[in-house]
Amino acid sequence: MTSLAITLLGGTALAGSQSHLIERARTGLETGVYQFDVLTGKNGNRRIDIRCVDECSADAALYNEDTDFQPVYAMVPKDGSPRFLSLWTSGSALRVMVHGVDGGRPKKLLEVGSRIPPAVSLDAKGDEVFTLCDEDHGCTEYHWSGDRYAVRRIGDWKAP
Repeated sequence: MTSLAITLLGGTALAGSQSHLIERARTGLETGVYQFDVLTGKNGNRRIDIRCVDECSADAALYNEDTDFQPVYAMVPKDGSPRFLSLWTSGSALRVMVHGVDGGRPKKLLEVGSRIPPAVSLDAKGDEVFTLCDEDHGCTEYHWSGDRYAVRRIGDWKAP
């Protein structure tokens, strides 16, 4: 069986380039076992690394991205979709990032943020919905629709 693995690395750097494993999860995928790592560099910056680690085709692609954000949480969807959902902080804001593997090609599907923590829920089909609100722009819903996120404004947000 092929699968998707998630490894969220955070904390103190080991040998200047890696950190300890925090979480690993797996879900079915036809094109191999992909792993999501967050590596910590010598200067404290983070690097997202998505790569095939088992049952890989000869031309399996990998994905790298540098970020100044700090990892908070990562998971894969319960429905077995080949996506990595992660939450990050920049100190004054939170970022939701979603990366997916389609046909053996990892890519970023969504990156959105707000200073107010996102709400995550499931629709009637079990697909995730992220709701982000802020004082300046109101609320926006990001609803997974099977191959992309549909975006819907849901009104103004008012602070109490």
